[in-house]
Order: sequence, then C-alpha cells, then structure tokens
Amino acid sequence: GAGKRTAERDVERDAEVEGEAEVEGEGEAPAKRAKTAPASDAEADPREDADAMIATWKSLSKLRKAQTKRHKKSDERLREYRSLVRSRWSELRKANLHKSSADAGVLCLANVAAAAAEGEEARKEEYVVSGGRDGQAVVYDVGRGVVLASLAKCPGLISSVAGAVIGGKDDDNASSFVAVVTGSDEGTIRLHSLPSGRDEPALLAERNFDSSPVVSAVIHPSSDDQAVRMIVATRNGKIALVKYRLAGGERGALETVFELTRQGKEKEDVYTAGALHPDGLIYAAGTDEGTIFIWDLKTKALAGTLESDDQQSIDCIAFSENGYHVATSSSAPSTAIQIWDLRKLQSIATIHPNGSDGNGDGDGKEDGQSGDDANGNTRVDIGRISSVAFDPSGVFLAYSGEGGTKVCMVKNVEDVVCALIPSKTKGRKSKKKDEAGPFRGGVVWGGVGTAGAEEKVWFASGCDGERPLRIWGVSATE
Repeated sequence: GAGKRTAERDVERDAEVEGEAEVEGEGEAPAKRAKTAPASDAEADPREDADAMIATWKSLSKLRKAQTKRHKKSDERLREYRSLVRSRWSELRKANLHKSSADAGVLCLANVAAAAAEGEEARKEEYVVSGGRDGQAVVYDVGRGVVLASLAKCPGLISSVAGAVIGGKDDDNASSFVAVVTGSDEGTIRLHSLPSGRDEPALLAERNFDSSPVVSAVIHPSSDDQAVRMIVATRNGKIALVKYRLAGGERGALETVFELTRQGKEKEDVYTAGALHPDGLIYAAGTDEGTIFIWDLKTKALAGTLESDDQQSIDCIAFSENGYHVATSSSAPSTAIQIWDLRKLQSIATIHPNGSDGNGDGDGKEDGQSGDDANGNTRVDIGRISSVAFDPSGVFLAYSGEGGTKVCMVKNVEDVVCALIPSKTKGRKSKKKDEAGPFRGGVVWGGVGTAGAEEKVWFASGCDGERPLRIWGVSATE
C-alpha cells in the first residue's frame, strides 16, 4: 500500500546517508517496503534541479542525524532544554507591524534563520515574516526588535509567506540575502530579496497561477547562489516546483520545473494547505475533504494518503524537524488536531484543543469560570485553530487559535506544558473575517533548540482579527 512505499523511501534515505539506524525513541528500524516506480516524465526535467534537490537531501539528512546523535549522548542538555520549555512563559513583546488604517489581521507567519552548519549548535539572526490583512508582508528582526523591511503590497489577501537565507555560509560573505516568497488568494506569488547590509528590498519576480489561490509557497532548501527554488501549491489541485535563476540563463522569470497532479481521479482535488518535509523531498498537501496527500518529489509520485477522522478541510500542516511526524488540523469549530507517524502513515495522537466537557473549554465547569490542568495551566478556550508548529527539537507542539496558544508534549499530548492568553489590545478588530472559511493566523518557533539552556527559546503568534505579532519567550535567567 501507500504507507509501505513511504516507509521504504525513509529506509532508502537513511541507508544512503549512513546505513540503517534505529529510530529515536523506537526499538527497531522502520519495516522495508515496496518501491514506487518513478513518473514517466522524470527524465524530461532539468538534471541540475534534481541533482541539487538530492544533494541537499543527503546533506540535511546527514546533518540531522549527527545532531540527533549528539543530543542522545547529551541527556543532561536535553533535560535542561525540556525543563526550559516547561518554565514560566511570558509575552516578551508585541509589535504592530501592519498598517493601522487597514483592518487588523495577521494571516500567516514564517520563521527565517540561517541553518546551523555541521558542528554548530546555535543559529544566528532570526526573522519572522508576517503576512497581514493590509496585503503587505513585513520582515521583523526578532533579536533587535525592529522591522527589517516592508515588502511591496500583494494583489489580494496574503495566503502564504516563507523565507530563507540564500548564500553567505561564511561570516565574511557579504553576498548573502534573505529571500521571501509570498502567495495570495488571487493566485500570485512574488519573490523578494533583502540584501545584507540592510539595503532596500527588491521585487525579483512575480507570477500568477491561473488565478487559483495559493495555499502554500515555500523556498526549497536546495536554493543557493545559482537559483532560488520554490514549491507552490494552489487550490486547484496543483503542486509545482518553480525556479528563479540568480546566475546564468534568463533572469526575471519564474520557470516551472515540473507540476504534480493526481491521475485517474474521479473529481478535481481542492488543496487547502501544504508543507514541505525538512529533507526537501516529501511534500504534504491537504484537501477540503480532510485528505492529506504525501508526495515524493524525487519520483514525482504519490507516496501515501492520510484521512483525517473528522473529514473537515485541512487548513494547517506542519512537519517535525526530525521529519518523523506531521501534524494536521482544520480551522473549523470544535475540530481536533491529529499527529501522524510519517513512517507508518498512521495517526498516533489526537488533540482536542478546547477539551471535551460539552462547552469547549475542557475544564468541567460552566462557561465563564476558569479551571486548571494538572500543571497549573489555565484551561483557556483557544477557539478555532489557525496554525500548528513543532519546536526545533520535535519534542513539543504548539497550536494557536483565536483565544491563545497551547504547547503540549508530542509523545503525551495530554501533557499541556503551557497555555498562553494574549494581553488585551486596543484598536479596531477586523470586521472581514470569513466565519465560513478558514480561520487564518500563524505560530512559529525560534531559538536554538537543544543548544543549551543558557539561550532563549521563543515563538511568535498572530491571528486574523488581531493587530499585533506577539513574541512569547522563556530563558533560564528568568
């Protein structure tokens, strides 16, 4: 079946990098499964893009495995990190990034950080990209607490943002820049560059995808000083690898390298969300009927299918950093979050964000009363879910909604380590939220993962109808 093919690909990747290894937290390696034949048009694609993606996958897999081994050998460091996340969280600051003249609303978020090189633990500068109801994407420097850039207004509402640091592996490399891609509900993607030295941002290219809303646009980790590669998913059931050449060829155009669509389907797929696996070769696309399609970008074949329990529209998808798990959810009221084991293509946990006591808050009390869980965290009703995100270690999952954000353990989802209620804000709220459509917003993690408890770990959250981006944090010194 499809699950067998996905697990086989995991085994192949692990074996090619460093041989079969035991999965963290499991007693045995994934079972070997039957291979899937590559698509017939595989040889027609530019070889340079396939080679770059495969080389990146090998490099990232090797780095991730090396980091996992170091963390396993440093139980004390992992304990310190987990204790840090369980510490007292607070709202460090809130930043109103978008125009006050427009209706309030943070519609999507992305974290941008230079990836740690092999042997390094900490990341350097980190930014949050916020897409607002005002049609603008704003790049915020978390460390300095300032706006790095406001990008050109996007046609329609921004439905997706993503970013990556391109080039600049060495500290003295001034040629690096931050690439930001935005997608809109009118089908347009735009690629922007923010050069080093705090220069003005530039719009490199834009393209419309048949006026079909962009549900996800991400920058592929194979991007380098030769080309920026992006994976774009649109509502009309298409996934495309798109490339912008930085050196050689014709600059200024966004080229389609290949497109993925299901063959032999009874009706057209309607995509509502998408996410890229950390190794860059697996892509998950959610539909309006609660199905999640798992695509193998190496063979351009459908590798697996997941079916959510409630069959509601999939509006949120997130992969864990170690690549083993994927979390999905709808933003429909009273919808559960599911965590899946990607190796087995099975649901391993279900989270009911607002409890199951009949009134939605899970505290066993009538509305208007507060209650506490076993950890002393207030039982907040976070309402419709806007986003989910794993922390850098893959140990914790944050899920955010209208009323706040909760963080739980991945292996024990009933263990809610914190529940955060935003402080009240002044100013008008948006009157344009579509209660019948998806509830938009974002939550992204930052910090150094398991690099050491002396460093901070933080996450940023925002949602439609609210103006500020909120930075939550905790450190060992607090």
